[in-house]
Amino acid sequence: MTDIEQYIGLFHEGAYHAAHDALEPRWTRARSHTLHGLIQLAVGWHHLSRGNLHGARALWTRALGHLDAAITAGEPDEGVDRAALCDHLRHALAHLPPGRRLEGDVPEALRPPAIPLK
Repeated sequence: MTDIEQYIGLFHEGAYHAAHDALEPRWTRARSHTLHGLIQLAVGWHHLSRGNLHGARALWTRALGHLDAAITAGEPDEGVDRAALCDHLRHALAHLPPGRRLEGDVPEALRPPAIPLK
């Protein structure tokens, strides 16, 4: 199993921090915008799962920047549909409630995406 496959499996299970850990060793060597964006995507959902709106907003904004930069630079896509992830992040950011903390359940509009593959 590749690190990307491991990341996707962990992300879909809701193990966001573990998903981050699956990609971090390669990202520290490669410094790829794609890998960095995927890591920050997972950490953003980790923050949201703990009610931290401020952390989710910050990490998703950074993830979007890295994924957009990867597309623009023509970096390898790692088999992930980055444009679809960017669309999902824009949607999530637009529906993120104001404030620093989430009270109650995560709104349906903020459910994590199925990581779209190419």
